[in-house]
Amino acid sequence: MSENFGEYLKGLRKAQGLTLEQLSNLADVSVAQLSRLETGKRKQPEQKTLIKLANALESTTYMEMMAAAGYLDDLTETEIIEHKKKSESMSQAKFDNQKNSNSDENEREFYELVLDLSDEDVKEGYTIIIDGQEVSEEEYKRMIAIVRMERQLRNGQD
Repeated sequence: MSENFGEYLKGLRKAQGLTLEQLSNLADVSVAQLSRLETGKRKQPEQKTLIKLANALESTTYMEMMAAAGYLDDLTETEIIEHKKKSESMSQAKFDNQKNSNSDENEREFYELVLDLSDEDVKEGYTIIIDGQEVSEEEYKRMIAIVRMERQLRNGQD
């Protein structure tokens, strides 16, 4: 289990410029519970709370929340794949909702362009920023390695 889940959650909240009250309203989680999580008084939230938080925080996914909370530490590969599929379907639904909302033409063009880029194109042409910090070369390599590992796991299960 991650000892830093509270710091992780607080960082995500602050990166989006949200107060505890605003996140509470968006996620339908009490301010008291959010405060206990952020201060470490409550170490690991329930999975249903993670789903609510992932939906409210646009900068993260359910899988990332599960990993940060330590739920993936003791799971088998099959269970991780099941959680990944659930996360992907939630992310796709979030993406579809965003796409169908009043997004401007530039945003649509950007999504169409990005979907056809190789990892080298992204690395050379874009600066990736997560939680207000630029992704380092080492972090970028790890992101690519994680995606490749997940694909191998998924292909091995099919």
